[in-house]
Amino acid sequence: MVFADDIIFFGRAYLQESLNLQRIFNIYCTYSGQEINIPKTRAQFSPNVISSTKRLLRQHFRISSNLHLDQYLGIPFIGTPGPAGIGGLVRDWNGNFLWGFSEYSGCTCSYVAEAFAVRRVLLIAISKGIHNLIVEGDNRLIIQLLQGNIQEAP
Repeated sequence: MVFADDIIFFGRAYLQESLNLQRIFNIYCTYSGQEINIPKTRAQFSPNVISSTKRLLRQHFRISSNLHLDQYLGIPFIGTPGPAGIGGLVRDWNGNFLWGFSEYSGCTCSYVAEAFAVRRVLLIAISKGIHNLIVEGDNRLIIQLLQGNIQEAP
């Protein structure tokens, strides 16, 4: 049996986006046979989202807000320093796994942890004599920095 637990979805606080998200949930539930545990579901909003929009979206999804979602998840949000771990993997041109790593990187924010992970992969690759790499990641700022599209972090 496969199940998902503590999934985090990010989106803009617009009704249309919440309707799209709900449609995705419905498709997932239909095909997986699973159901969303509404009593355990929470919403976290940016401070700049107006109260009426928060209320509308919570009512639409029948969920409550969580004022301290970072404490519930046990991890800090972006920009908030906290315990961080990094990891990476390297595959060959055919997609076969070559090597990977994971390690504790100290107390830092997510951007710094992502940068540490890229640095660690590059150092390991160089030590193994690998000089041609394609770096992929999920942090747009770090990727843009690597591509030279921005000169400094905001």
